[in-house]
Amino acid sequence: MIKKDNITSYFSLKGKDSISLKKFEKEEKILLRFISDIQPKNRLETVFLLDMYLKGVRSFFQLSNHPKKTKDRWNFIYEINILKEVIKKSRLLYNQLFTIDEGKNFINFIESKFKISLEYLQQSEDEKKNWKFDDWINNFDIKLKEIETIVESLSKLKNIFYREFITIGDLFLYYIVENPYIYPFVRRNFKIEIHRVVHTKISAVVHNIEDKNKKYSTGINILEAFKILKSLEYTGKNVSFEDNYFLFVFLKEELEKFKNFETLKNKRKIKSLINEIILKIYNVILANIFNKKKRLDYFEKSKFFISKKLKEIIFILLKDVDKTIIISEIFPDFQDESSYKKEILNSLLSIEKIIKQSINGNIENYKKELLINIKYFESSHLPYISLKYWERFYRLFFAIKHSPHKYQLIKRIIEFNNLLSEIKEDIVLS
Repeated sequence: MIKKDNITSYFSLKGKDSISLKKFEKEEKILLRFISDIQPKNRLETVFLLDMYLKGVRSFFQLSNHPKKTKDRWNFIYEINILKEVIKKSRLLYNQLFTIDEGKNFINFIESKFKISLEYLQQSEDEKKNWKFDDWINNFDIKLKEIETIVESLSKLKNIFYREFITIGDLFLYYIVENPYIYPFVRRNFKIEIHRVVHTKISAVVHNIEDKNKKYSTGINILEAFKILKSLEYTGKNVSFEDNYFLFVFLKEELEKFKNFETLKNKRKIKSLINEIILKIYNVILANIFNKKKRLDYFEKSKFFISKKLKEIIFILLKDVDKTIIISEIFPDFQDESSYKKEILNSLLSIEKIIKQSINGNIENYKKELLINIKYFESSHLPYISLKYWERFYRLFFAIKHSPHKYQLIKRIIEFNNLLSEIKEDIVLS
């Protein structure tokens, strides 16, 4: 177990890791070689997912990443149940990556290329000094199973206090930092070459930058934006609420760290866009943690908004080094701000036209057409609209759909028309 003189509450700390990173350089080099070795075997997806989940656990224990409703509660059973699913998936991914056969091949590969670094092992417990790579790999699987068992037991309780919640977090991180091959893998600045993550055209633009400092800063910023964009792909209505909540918490922390990159020091426009995304994520989590209705729809709609903003950030970074680059070459489905606003306004005008016809004519004849147009707007454009309008939009939409009497229907349609006017004004002024 954790000794007080060895470790404090890592999850209560902010900023860089307190453990020295330099001692893991050789292990990190081994892991990078491992990624090169498994790339032809289509295993990079597993590497990325495992990296995301292990990093995400750390984010999950930072209460600043959760909405106020979570921070103010004294019972953390809800979070423990989410964590239970995450730990199971992490262990499954870990076993997929380090299968017995793969492990043997990896060890042979490592032994032929490198001398295993003993620098960290010599500072470990006596019985671990002579451990080889496979010992450390097997040991972490045992530790993951131990955490899984503890969390499974806690999930059966009625109440979980913060001290139990944070203790699990500390134990999990302790198992990570004590392992010289796992810690480099999940630490913040573990390097993955840019061409393995981003679009080939972007990779070419970055590699053609002559100024070394600018090449480094642009590459770092674009790589981070793409890693967040790729993480976003695993959210939405096709995954469970638990996964969505966990990954949105992770995305919030990754964006907070990205915003504070030294390489973004003078990039005000990009920082402003990151702040917009963080606000959207925080509102989504806040709006959905106790809302069982439509919560997956909220995640899906926010995914669209966040993806658009991240692509915009990448485009700004690229435009800074190559004025000729066209965003549609990289993201064919991307629309610039002005054309997208125009499309939304046209959709709003179409609805307003039908509303005017329905009020002046036979309202029942236009009701079906009106509902179809509202539904289209909801699926195509609502994600772009401010969250403050969502509750009224859905309330009035369902009221129009289910109003049994003509006069009630007219009243709700007029209210909805007023809402559309507010949305239109907000879009024009933004």
